[in-house]
Amino acid sequence: MTQRRDFFKELFSHLYVMKEEIAGRRHFQLTDLWKLDETKFKQLKLRLREGVAIQYGEQEIKGIKKDNESFLICSRNTTHEKMFHWMQQRLTMGEIAERLAAESEPQTDPQFQGVREFMLSLVKASICIPANDVYYEPEN
Repeated sequence: MTQRRDFFKELFSHLYVMKEEIAGRRHFQLTDLWKLDETKFKQLKLRLREGVAIQYGEQEIKGIKKDNESFLICSRNTTHEKMFHWMQQRLTMGEIAERLAAESEPQTDPQFQGVREFMLSLVKASICIPANDVYYEPEN
């Protein structure tokens, strides 16, 4: 029964995307996130994927997926934990990088590469998905 439900969920999801695209609303693939330039990436907001539960342990934070598979999000009291909490507050990737830069001594320019790598690892692990519309524009 679960497989049938999953099939119909997937089918309706694809039909919805087709309907939206016909109406002129763009959609993109998650793989496009890796292609975003720095300017577009700074505008990106992420959120937890539906069905992902967060488990806070003494030493680590884990994401538990629908199939009970767990994924180590980060260790506690680290820069990654700060980034994860700011992501949950729906800050953009640029805002997260700016907050990290403001906390560093001496203050440096925002380091987007660390934010980008950590956040994309959460997308790759199916923990997070985009919360806003930022599109990759392929070069013609």
